Amino acid sequence: MKKHICKIWSVVLAALLCMALLPVSVFAADSVVATATIPVSVSVSGEEGTLESDIPTETYTFKLATTNGAPMPASDTVTITGAGSASFSIDYERVGVYEYTLTQDSSALSGENSTCGDRGNYDSAVYYVTVTVQNLTDGTIGVVVAAHKDSTTGDKCDTEFVNTYDPVSYPGLNVVKTAKVADDYKAAAGDTISYEIVVTNNGNVTVSNITVKDDLTGESWTIDSLAVNESKTFTTSYVVTEADVVAGSVKNVATASGTDPDGTPTEGKDEEEVPTEDKNSHLTVTKTATSIPADGNAYQSGETITYSITVTNDGNLTVSNITVKDDLTGESWTIESLAVNESKTFTTSYVVTEADVLAGSVKNVATASGTDPDGTPTEGEGSDEVPTEDPNGHMTVTKTTTSTPEDGEAYQPGETITYEITVTNDGNLTITDITVTDELTEDEWAIESLAPGESQTFEAEYTVTESDAEAGSITNTATATGTSPDPNQGENGLLTADPGIVSDPTAPTPETETESETESESETEAETESETEAGTDSPQTGDNSPIELYTAIMLLAVAAIAGMLIYSRRRKAQ
Repeated sequence: MKKHICKIWSVVLAALLCMALLPVSVFAADSVVATATIPVSVSVSGEEGTLESDIPTETYTFKLATTNGAPMPASDTVTITGAGSASFSIDYERVGVYEYTLTQDSSALSGENSTCGDRGNYDSAVYYVTVTVQNLTDGTIGVVVAAHKDSTTGDKCDTEFVNTYDPVSYPGLNVVKTAKVADDYKAAAGDTISYEIVVTNNGNVTVSNITVKDDLTGESWTIDSLAVNESKTFTTSYVVTEADVVAGSVKNVATASGTDPDGTPTEGKDEEEVPTEDKNSHLTVTKTATSIPADGNAYQSGETITYSITVTNDGNLTVSNITVKDDLTGESWTIESLAVNESKTFTTSYVVTEADVLAGSVKNVATASGTDPDGTPTEGEGSDEVPTEDPNGHMTVTKTTTSTPEDGEAYQPGETITYEITVTNDGNLTITDITVTDELTEDEWAIESLAPGESQTFEAEYTVTESDAEAGSITNTATATGTSPDPNQGENGLLTADPGIVSDPTAPTPETETESETESESETEAETESETEAGTDSPQTGDNSPIELYTAIMLLAVAAIAGMLIYSRRRKAQ
């Protein structure tokens, strides 16, 4: 029996040893899968001279093939549109070395399928890709992907295809004509304008037999050839005529024409326009405030602003029958004629209003209009703006007591206090719809409007009460509300004035001497009666009643205890 058991254990150990020595792939063949990713990418560019806009966006096809019966992906091709990347994904269940080739299928972009003719140069490289599947120490299998270009050996590399495109033939000539004058220059008759003409080959092929012409001056030049991006510069000049001034500008056109290597003509042109002085005369009006605000900063309502108005003929023709107007004051003046660069000056004044204060400034515009020798009207305008003080609608209420207490010190119940209430507009805006309220008397008055600096006074009376006398003083407040023309004040222009408050002393009515003596005697009698009653109820000195009662109770208790002891002993003796 023991021999059989030993044989069984020997078989089990042998089986376990065999399992340990077998490769993991024997057991993992049906359950362990490793996935390899074979990347492919494509870059797209143009050959020298190719414009970015001439590089087409095409879809490229890449094909994967096996050389040793290796597993293949679901599809043996992938496509990439434009520059980009993609990949093939392959699952492996067995260890081993698998070989592939990766190529670009350019046939899809040739012949009728071509989108750019024969300009495309598609990479024909062959990448040899090796996928090594091997056991890993954790019981799984792993993959290693390596690629070589054009052979199965050599340095490893990325599987990138480079596609390029030949340039499109663009012959081109660019002409830039520039007047060498300041930006704000206006030509006058007799002026000389200098020009610079630059001819550039802005195409991508050489241009030959170039002729350059300046239409205004009639000059011309020739250029044998211009390579790509090559330039030639020419200079010329022109004297401005009166006809140019009448036209309003000097227009000058330069052209350049030549042929590309195929004999195809190409041309470029540019126009430069220089403005001239207006043929009409021009009037400039300058208006300036010559006064200074009283506070040195801003004008107040009622202040006077003085102005100086200067009209100048800064054109090129005499202007006649000129009328000068001041829009703010309504004044006007006439000038028979003004020669070129001649001036005339006028003065006027204006009184600042509340509306100006609300606006924040006073803007005054003056105009001048006349005609040139051709009868064509011309005019000019000048303005000046000065600041006004900030709008400030404000009211103050002042309340004073106009009466005197009868005793000269404090008001007693029944006396009448008279008050004077004054509402003053101490701001710089007229306040309207004013309501004045006396809180103590509950009197109320209405004021239609108060201009800045104006005041209005009211009177009120109040009779002192007992409670006022007990309080020791009486305070009375007067308030006022109104509407300001400035909507930014208060709530939609509602304005509350600073209140007026006054306080007056009060005192109770004094008592007479007889009443005081009577009250004192009454208080004495009441105290005597109280003491008598208290003496009747209180215990008398020497009264022993409570002590005797306590002694009797104690004796009875002792007797009861003694009786209980005697009774207890007799019970024991029996």
